[in-house]
Amino acid sequence: MNPEYKEIFDQRGGSYHAAMKSFPQARRAEFEALFSKNPCRSGDVIVDVPAGGAYLLDHLPHDIRYFPREITPGFSEDATLVEWDGDWNAPPADHVVTCAAAHHFDDHASVIDRALGALRPGGVLHLADVDLASPVGGFLDGFVGVHTPTGHDGNFLPAKGDAFYQNFDIPRHETVRVPWTFRSLDDAGKFCIGLFGLQIDDGAMVIDALREHGIDVFETSDSTVIDWRLTYIDIINT
Repeated sequence: MNPEYKEIFDQRGGSYHAAMKSFPQARRAEFEALFSKNPCRSGDVIVDVPAGGAYLLDHLPHDIRYFPREITPGFSEDATLVEWDGDWNAPPADHVVTCAAAHHFDDHASVIDRALGALRPGGVLHLADVDLASPVGGFLDGFVGVHTPTGHDGNFLPAKGDAFYQNFDIPRHETVRVPWTFRSLDDAGKFCIGLFGLQIDDGAMVIDALREHGIDVFETSDSTVIDWRLTYIDIINT
């Protein structure tokens, strides 16, 4: 079995962080989609865990209270570190965000239960991750798994309608197109090499692999777009 989240990003969080800092707007659509159905209100408390390098902050309104929490120091020395099952040192949240991380944990139920436990009554867990058996999942477990030192064997969330979800209040469960955008194909390749910690230096090889796995990559008059897609699940703390 491949390592879980902490062990993975102890090793390659630095590369991931450098990619996000070099291309801070690349995943804007992905972050903005988190709140499209259950938006933040003025003064809301948001706990973002695991938060990486707190990348969500640049895509939030200025009048919210943001608490990024991370379980590995691999991304940034400035991260506020917590134990997943310990005290997150944050007030009861209106929103808890777990974005693109759940597939690195073995036990989805415990991840969701811990996040719901950090919410006030009526608060929302915003869970975004790769859809089971999607082209994105195939690319991650295939190409990324071969070319990153930690491998990749995603424990992707069950499909919509699975009995796993029957005891949760879920007003939103949908797969959303959240394109990653860059100035050029070269930038898109560099970003993916850094984000996934790939042990290659050929960005064109990454672009070819994305297309081979059914993920469209195309150029417009002023940008390059990777047609990334994630499943967004909102769960209410009842």
